[in-house]
Formats: sequence, structure tokens, C-alpha cells
Amino acid sequence: AGKAKLSYEFVSLNREHPPTNVYLIDRSRPKAKLDRKTENFGPKVHRCVCDLKDIDLGKIGITTEGLICIGKHVCGCATCFSLLSLKNGLLRDEKTRSILVSIATCCHQVCTYETFCNKKVLGQIEISASEFNEMCRVTSWAVCKVKNDEIVFEGRTKSEVGRLFKQFIDICRLQFLQQLGFSASYVEYCSELISPENMLLLASI
Repeated sequence: AGKAKLSYEFVSLNREHPPTNVYLIDRSRPKAKLDRKTENFGPKVHRCVCDLKDIDLGKIGITTEGLICIGKHVCGCATCFSLLSLKNGLLRDEKTRSILVSIATCCHQVCTYETFCNKKVLGQIEISASEFNEMCRVTSWAVCKVKNDEIVFEGRTKSEVGRLFKQFIDICRLQFLQQLGFSASYVEYCSELISPENMLLLASI
């Protein structure tokens, strides 16, 4: 959640119908937070200081309401932790009326096989742990300035190969959401010229 700027902007844009509660999840308490400014629009803000991999959304009192999960540049394995928390927490509670998910992914180079949310599909297409970890490493080619962007595979440059591997990882995440019953899509939310990390997972159930 960081300083909660994304949550603040979201609530501000929806000030006529603000959410009842806003839950901010972060491992630290940053300075200059926007928690109180967000509360000025109506919702009660709760800051949960913990790691995403340890969160159980089913235990923080929100399963009887509709839920909107938003995250901007949810780094590496944090995206998988977010999706797994949906599976392990909310989806086991039939009281939840609806769930909307919007997560901008990034930093695929720090993803790992051990923390990946969809090992099932990797097994189906026979990608080993070491191969997947190497794939994650190569995704950095898509976002780092490569001095010599030479062709490295079947007519594709390093940056193109890195981009393809990033998309592969996110499509596996998309399929994970679909396996949970979500209607999901993978969309470009801004130009690559603005940010090379410009893809978004959207889902609803």
C-alpha cells in the first residue's frame, strides 16, 4: 500500500459512493501517509502491517461485503501472494457477494518458482523450476536498457524475448484467476513509452 496514494485517489474518484472500509497492506509504516485524508471521504481506513504472503483476507472482517482489490506495480512474487490470498481467504467464504481485482504487475525478474501461484500450468507444459527461474531472470531484458539489443531467438531481440516472458508469467496468473471462477482479462493500461511496466490484470467474480 505504501503511502496509500492509490487508495486515496480511488476513494476520491468514488466520493459519492465511497467504500465502507479500506484495508492497506504493507510490511512497513511509511511517513507522510494519506490514511487520514482518505478517511475524510467517508471510509474507515485499516492499515495491516504484515507481509502479503501472511495475510488471510477471510479474517479481517470483510467477507460479508463486496470487495475491490487494487494494486499498482505489485512487485514480483507479491502479485502471486495477492492472488493466493484471494484463494485461501475470501473464496472459501460463500458470504462474499462480489470481488473485483485490478493489479498492475511489475518486476517479474524477482519472481520465483517457489512463490509462483500457478505451478499447475507449468507442470502441464513441462517447465521445470530452474527453467522458470531463468525465464524470470530474462524478463529484465524488457525493462532495462540493453546496450546491444541483438537478435537472440528466432528473429527476436532481447527486449522482445523479455517482453514475451513477462506476458507468459502474467497469462499464467490470468489462468489461475479463471480456475478460481473469475472472469479475467489482461490489458495494456498505458503506452509502453510512459512505462514498460504497463500491463494490468483485471478480474471479477
